Amino acid sequence: MFASWLVRIALAITLLGLGLWLYAATTRPELSLTSGGLLTSTNGLFSSGPDSAARGQRLIDASAPATFRFGFSFVVGFFFGWCSRQLLKLTLLVAGAIALMAVVLEKLGVTIIDWRSVQTSFGASAQVVHDQASTVSQYVRGIVPSAITAGAGAFWGFWRSR
Repeated sequence: MFASWLVRIALAITLLGLGLWLYAATTRPELSLTSGGLLTSTNGLFSSGPDSAARGQRLIDASAPATFRFGFSFVVGFFFGWCSRQLLKLTLLVAGAIALMAVVLEKLGVTIIDWRSVQTSFGASAQVVHDQASTVSQYVRGIVPSAITAGAGAFWGFWRSR
């Protein structure tokens, strides 16, 4: 699974973003209010003045979490796509074995299968799977911050996994 070069790049971006995020958290200046209501910094990163409140957030404070989320979303999407492919393979293998066994047992006269009820049940099951898949999709979009990179990761994980 981790043999893909895109996953390795995404993991590197994730770790870089995490490192930057930790660095930003540990070097964040302590801001205090002056008697005039202006923000000042105790370590000199901000100058006091009328525009210091507008400059209260550093670039690293906003970009570090975004970098982490970008890489992490791709990794989560790739893992989701990889798991989906493995589950699809296993499901098709089991369903094929069951169908083959049912046909063989019917041909041998051991059982009688009502194919119309099987078709009706299959249609109902397909609808349930569709409903659950949309629920999972909404949930994943809610917890994964970057849907575009997660979608790219899922696509890459589904089609390129072995």
